[in-house]
Amino acid sequence: MVFEIGTQIGPYKLIEIIGQGGMATVYKAYHEALDRFVAIKALNPIFLDDPSFLKRFQREAKVVAKFDQANIVPIYDFSEYEGRPYLVMKLIEGETLKDRIKKGKLSSEEICKVITAVGNALAYAHNRDILHRDIKPSNVLMATDGQIYLADFGLARLVQAGESTLTSDRLLGTPKYISPEQAMSKPEIDARADIYSFGAMVYELLVGRVPFLADTPYTIIHDHIYTPLPPPQEINPDLSDEIAYILIKSLEKKPEDRYQHVTDFVNEINVILSNKKDFNTNTSFLKNKNENLGELIFKDENVPLIGNHQNESIKEFSENKITKKKFRFTKKSCIWIPLIVIVLIGTIIGCLALLGMVFERVDQNKLVTHPNNEIFSDADVYLEKAYENFKNNDYPEMEENLRIVKQMVDSSPDYYFDSIKQLEEKEENLFALIVALSYAKEIPIEDLEKSHLDKLHELLYKASIDDNIEVFLRNNERLANIGNIAILRFRLYHSGEIENVKNELGGILNNPILLRRFPEAKLLEVEVFISINDYNIARQLSDEILNEPPGKIPEWIIIELNKLMKELN
Repeated sequence: MVFEIGTQIGPYKLIEIIGQGGMATVYKAYHEALDRFVAIKALNPIFLDDPSFLKRFQREAKVVAKFDQANIVPIYDFSEYEGRPYLVMKLIEGETLKDRIKKGKLSSEEICKVITAVGNALAYAHNRDILHRDIKPSNVLMATDGQIYLADFGLARLVQAGESTLTSDRLLGTPKYISPEQAMSKPEIDARADIYSFGAMVYELLVGRVPFLADTPYTIIHDHIYTPLPPPQEINPDLSDEIAYILIKSLEKKPEDRYQHVTDFVNEINVILSNKKDFNTNTSFLKNKNENLGELIFKDENVPLIGNHQNESIKEFSENKITKKKFRFTKKSCIWIPLIVIVLIGTIIGCLALLGMVFERVDQNKLVTHPNNEIFSDADVYLEKAYENFKNNDYPEMEENLRIVKQMVDSSPDYYFDSIKQLEEKEENLFALIVALSYAKEIPIEDLEKSHLDKLHELLYKASIDDNIEVFLRNNERLANIGNIAILRFRLYHSGEIENVKNELGGILNNPILLRRFPEAKLLEVEVFISINDYNIARQLSDEILNEPPGKIPEWIIIELNKLMKELN
């Protein structure tokens, strides 16, 4: 079979799969004549008949092949093997920024390095009128040698390209990081769209979460367009005023209100961060009202400096800070001593209470908790380990820990149903799906009780926006017959090919047998029309679903539909 491990693809021998995404699979390969390892990015077979995907793949090859910048992964070759196109790139040994975030907070030094590297890459591309259009942690590679790269220019295009790749039936970008103008499918966007997405990623690094969280991709996209940015200091009170100001400015809804050049954004934020040498990842960016702001000088000569000076707007923050007056001890001061003592005692009591709350919060931060059942609590430890394995893509070890969990709780449905519910509340839908499948491992999907099968459909639907869902479905044969809608929903929000999704979805909606199996197809149809801003049809379809006889539509679909309509109204 084409592109199997061990296959000789031209001069390259495939060694192993090192990455899989919605559009392509990445292999580690060996070029014997040159005695070097490379990365081969091959377009997934499902898109071979889709001209738009082929064009996008070719665009990436042509755009990046012309680049010569230290923070952009270089492309060596572009070719086809038995009809399947592939790129040959430099092999980057390491992990993505997304993987690194999963392991815990980054140090200030790491964050500065990421911001500078991505900023360098974007500045280089923008100076050549090239937009990236999909800035996100999974597209930032952190090599083991310390170098950082911006990857995946698959959505890149010229600022004034003759052919627009954004139309009324196409949405390009990733919902969590998409700019308002991309979300509205505006045909003319510029470098400020990349600055917004970059700002959303930096917001996540500094604040501890992405700017907007919601149950559905549409809600997230809607929030990027219309909802005011959550004030960074409300989520992370330890952020300084300067950092908050910079984040807010980078994420302004109107492009003209943002930073106009990526170098301005990077210079200003690194000025602040580079002066926090004693940064502690547990306390975040602590406020320091008397900080002296130094200068930042980029080490990468490829990035033109807009100015190595502190921005005037940032200076205003420092100059307008309240100065502390020295307290002079006098006889008049003595009358305050009893009051101060009382306040101190109250403070100590309050601290003790707070300490108790901290311990309680630590318990709440666990993935799942069953404090009233000793056996379940012991199983929680192994479920946590399985989750860590899942985050680190260590699936064999994850399976082993899930097996231990199942053995410990003796396949208790109470344990699994409660754990899955807790995982859903934390929006860990893909892992919740994995746990559900672990519970029903020995039972064929078609033999599951209806309530259990409905839950699998629900988890699949909710998990379908996860970057890894398509790879997961491709490698899980048990879900081959029930993952159709999940794949279409993934493609709706990750590929941007809405017209193709509409056509394939229509084949299910017009087939009574398939529609009975996949009632969530109706919910996806509503999302499709919302994504192309056809709100009247979306409302009409929603009303039709809500007017169905009781019991015909699963309750979870009604709940998700009501969420969508609430946002729409």
